[in-house]
Amino acid sequence: MGLVVFPLAVGLGAVSFTVVRVFFDDRWLEVAPMLAILSVLSVARTAASPLVAFMQAQHRRRALMILSVGKVAILIGAIKVFAPFGPLWTCVGVGATFVLDTFLCLVIVRVLDNIKMLPFLGSLVPVLLASAIMGGGVYGTRLALQGVGLGPSWLTLILEVIAGGVVYVAACFVVARPLAMDLVTQVKNVIKRRRGQE
Repeated sequence: MGLVVFPLAVGLGAVSFTVVRVFFDDRWLEVAPMLAILSVLSVARTAASPLVAFMQAQHRRRALMILSVGKVAILIGAIKVFAPFGPLWTCVGVGATFVLDTFLCLVIVRVLDNIKMLPFLGSLVPVLLASAIMGGGVYGTRLALQGVGLGPSWLTLILEVIAGGVVYVAACFVVARPLAMDLVTQVKNVIKRRRGQE
């Protein structure tokens, strides 16, 4: 899941400035940094999803209920605390809440089911690194396009997305090769099964 969702989340944040310029007028420019910050939500939620599924399989209903209620309380509190500093800081508070929720999920499965945290987090690092490299590639592409006089447009948006995709795939096979090869194998197996059913 991380191999697919992390780059989508980071990629959305990376192209957010171009997206806002293409789809909206200057009144909406402040949406771009908000979108970039809130893209953290998808990364944190993706990391938490298998933990939540595991707790459901283990019938940890009470733990899940406490987590859900706690997340809402922390979210409201974070918005209350960060709102006076402006909308961008409010977005930071929302993103931080979901990161904290993921961390609390890790703590609970560690305490209740003795699932070690470091191997789980360690498996996410290569994908996060590849996604960060992709974000740098998108940013570099934007700067290069600006250098040749191409401002925000459909063309620059498409070129940023293509550059991000190419950089991400290349980065995955360098910094997250075992996970990338596993995904390739799974895709091949799905294709073989579908051909066998025809």
